[in-house]
Amino acid sequence: MGVDQSKPVTTGDVQLLRVRVGEHDVVTSAPETYEELEASLRNRFFIAEDHRLVISAKLECYGRRLMEIDPNAWFVLKPQLREVWVTARPPPIQKDSNLPKYAESDKLASVPIETRETKPVYLPYFLI
Repeated sequence: MGVDQSKPVTTGDVQLLRVRVGEHDVVTSAPETYEELEASLRNRFFIAEDHRLVISAKLECYGRRLMEIDPNAWFVLKPQLREVWVTARPPPIQKDSNLPKYAESDKLASVPIETRETKPVYLPYFLI
């Protein structure tokens, strides 16, 4: 007799949860809160605090489509979950407004638009 894939796996009073982070799969107990899950994942996989964790699951009520779990929905969804997928997203790169502006087409040039001459620049063949 196989395991019912639609129901959570429990051992006594503990609900087990399969956590998938990239190529790594880990089975852990499902924590009471979303914040406890985040803290556990950061500790287990050495994920920096400035990285945003995206925790997703395939939900029956949405046709088993992979959906991001909002922290406020954790307590409602937790009893239904067997596995979650986790992605760590680095923080956005902050642009320094004090840096000079460059033209979109200036891939190799490093001359600010304000000081650039209007005559064409010929690059050596090995740089093209």
